[in-house]
Amino acid sequence: MSGCPISDRRCDSYCERIEAFFYTILALLFALKCSYLFIGVLMAEFIFKIATKNESSLFRPLTMLIKNLLSLKPKAEDVAPKLFAKWLGLIFSIKLTVVYLMQWHEAAYVMVGLFVTLALLEALFGYCVGCRIYSLIKIRSR
Repeated sequence: MSGCPISDRRCDSYCERIEAFFYTILALLFALKCSYLFIGVLMAEFIFKIATKNESSLFRPLTMLIKNLLSLKPKAEDVAPKLFAKWLGLIFSIKLTVVYLMQWHEAAYVMVGLFVTLALLEALFGYCVGCRIYSLIKIRSR
């Protein structure tokens, strides 16, 4: 996804993938422990990423440590689709919280399963579904 007309800013694909793995862990911990702490941290992370225009992260120090330990060279990609995906993640996290508060636990677990699947697609394969949705919207708006 190059040549984004909204932003010429770039982000490191490897950092995004490592952070997606942390999102997976938080969602799984939420499901296993039924603690709002984990979903709260996830929402805070999305808000922080959106507020800093993807420049920083609550997990950035740990992400950089892992990236350096794995000797991963920077791999740049457009930041606008990633920010769109963060917005989708925030909305999804809020909806997940509401569904769980409404005592619709089965639906919440299905949502966690979907979230984990999407986050693992990014973490393991570099496939960002939110970015693909962004691309479809961008194509249709032309």
